[in-house]
Amino acid sequence: MSADLDALLAERADQRVLATCSRGVDRFDFEAARACYWPDGTDDHGSSADGYVRGLRSPDDIVHRILDPSRG
Repeated sequence: MSADLDALLAERADQRVLATCSRGVDRFDFEAARACYWPDGTDDHGSSADGYVRGLRSPDDIVHRILDPSRG
């Protein structure tokens, strides 16, 4: 029973981190998103965690890119 409980607690901790990171990205709270990574963490976006967070755009940038895709 203890192994099952440990697995459930670990899964819940993972879900909390994913939710926190998603909330940070959605709200452009880059400090919250960055806090979800280990200091030397990487992700599948091809860069470090810092590179990923720096690559996120502000709401104004997103609106401009929708209205003018040439802005890249």
